[in-house]
Amino acid sequence: MKKILFIETGGTVACLPTENGLVPLSIIPEMRVQGTEISRRKLFSLDSGNIAPSHWQKIARTIAESYNEYDGFLIIHGTDTMSYTSASLFYMLQGLDKPVILTGAQNPLAEKGGDAMPNLISATCAARDIKRGVYIVFSGNIIKACSAVKLYSKSGDAFIDTLGYAGSANSESARLFYGEWPPNTDAKGFLLKDKLCTKVFYLKITPNLSGEIIEFIKNQGYKGLLIEGYGLGGIQETLLNSIGQLASEGVRVIFVSGCVYEGADLTIYQTGRAALKSGIEDGGNMTAAHALIKLMWELGNSL
Repeated sequence: MKKILFIETGGTVACLPTENGLVPLSIIPEMRVQGTEISRRKLFSLDSGNIAPSHWQKIARTIAESYNEYDGFLIIHGTDTMSYTSASLFYMLQGLDKPVILTGAQNPLAEKGGDAMPNLISATCAARDIKRGVYIVFSGNIIKACSAVKLYSKSGDAFIDTLGYAGSANSESARLFYGEWPPNTDAKGFLLKDKLCTKVFYLKITPNLSGEIIEFIKNQGYKGLLIEGYGLGGIQETLLNSIGQLASEGVRVIFVSGCVYEGADLTIYQTGRAALKSGIEDGGNMTAAHALIKLMWELGNSL
């Protein structure tokens, strides 16, 4: 019998209709899934658009405080920022040797025939069957924590894994396709490392940008800059001098591609090579959410 802790944070799955629209108000009902003993803890009832780094830290600390009491953890979360939360937990929960699963829904649990209950059941099976690691379980797919992207705003199969799905889950079992995903750790045993630097700016490159935005980032004291640009490494040459100056003054700058698949490679085009020379790091196949969290965590831990 596996002991699973449900950590409730709100999201569509917990929404009820009000005169002001859907609001996360409801409590997840008692569930029975074979081979599990489920406990629950309600941390907050938030639309995931209102979840901030302090909430990621609270979730991570809740897991750390309860780590020895449970065999797995299931975080019930809104879909809009789930990929940020999953990536943050991947970094903060070092040496993880238990499963941490996130799930939610595109339809409220109160709506009959929606995706909420199937997702909750399959995610519980994943928390029971997977040995370790942080994953999103959604619409029958198991998605790695740092490569999840929400593609659809309404459809049930909201998420894709940009590096390929890790496995599948249903109402009876969950399995990984390629074995356990190794934990991200430089520690011996489980260790909570939840420091985050929030002074990281996310800049999406558009044709109308000028160097003024880089000057603003500098003046506001940001420690990191995530740039989402075109294709393999497209960025206006007119911005490179300003960004290079920023990097020379100790601001970490990472470039990721605006494309969903295949990522960035700054060695291919002249503009990309110029970006590398200016001090911009190549984010490779990282998603924007992954790169943002990586910057926040590494800067917070002085790495």
